[in-house]
Amino acid sequence: MAIRDCPNFFTIYGPNSNVAHGGSALFIAECQTHYIIRCMQMMFERGWSRIEVERRAHDAYNAAVQEELSHYLWSHPTVNSWYKNSDGKVTTNLPWRLVDYWLRSREPEPEHFVGR
Repeated sequence: MAIRDCPNFFTIYGPNSNVAHGGSALFIAECQTHYIIRCMQMMFERGWSRIEVERRAHDAYNAAVQEELSHYLWSHPTVNSWYKNSDGKVTTNLPWRLVDYWLRSREPEPEHFVGR
């Protein structure tokens, strides 16, 4: 939801948030909206005028997404589908169960953000 090198920019239903194995896109959007609101609250509570995801946190999250996706058929080297980009990386599907995503999106971790 937070985009590296884009302060104050968050996205809903962005990369790796498509529920491809059951669930609801509305549920995902609600989780993301809640998370973004909590980020904005953290920003205002700290007196920041800008908030940005910390590079290591961003990269670690994306590595965790790709690691989890590596266990799914979508990522298998012999599978060619619209799920993969030109580099063979799955950029559409959410790898976690809905309850796990809900838990991950409840509260932002302050150390994952920098602000001014």
